[in-house]
Amino acid sequence: AHVNSHSSRHESLWDSSAEKLISEESVQGAFTRKHCQSVSRLDAAIEVELADVPYTRLEGQRIGKARRYPVGTTVRVEQGGRIAYFLAIANINRHGAARGDLAGLTEALASLWWFVGDRGGREALVAPVLGSGFAKLVQRRDLIVREIVRSFIAACSERVFTQRLTIVLSPQDVLNHSISLDALNAFVEHVCLYPGFASSDADRIGSAVPEPTE
Repeated sequence: AHVNSHSSRHESLWDSSAEKLISEESVQGAFTRKHCQSVSRLDAAIEVELADVPYTRLEGQRIGKARRYPVGTTVRVEQGGRIAYFLAIANINRHGAARGDLAGLTEALASLWWFVGDRGGREALVAPVLGSGFAKLVQRRDLIVREIVRSFIAACSERVFTQRLTIVLSPQDVLNHSISLDALNAFVEHVCLYPGFASSDADRIGSAVPEPTE
């Protein structure tokens, strides 16, 4: 795993066709702009992948779609020669606002690693700071990065599904939130040397052993 600073930002939600909900400055918005001919083309590709995935039909008027998929639902989309994994990490209310939490992110990450292991080709992975945008996680970005790293390291103890994970932060986030890249990279080096893997007979991978408390 490696932490780097990049000019993209992240927001994640399933309703790719709802242009008012998806910021053009988000990772999803940037992927759509650079690699898809239109939002509708991306939406159609996601719909194909979701064809056999169970969902809950939501009642009443709402902004966006009325289908709610479980947190952790993942789809693999290939557009413009690039592969992207779309991960459900938060529910959206009828007003179009999302609210996620760290427990949901941890659950979603475990599902993501399983999915990549089953559907991926061991290609290098690049991830934003999941949940720091539209999902509105209350934790600091550096703490979210640590959670992603711990989950990834724990998942790697059970199966090989990629050779590299790069976590990308925007320069604005690094400055605005006083994030120390040196401290994060030191953390990554430490957990790679002393991972504290979860039990290999656990039901799901990506459940990292929590940091010890004083």
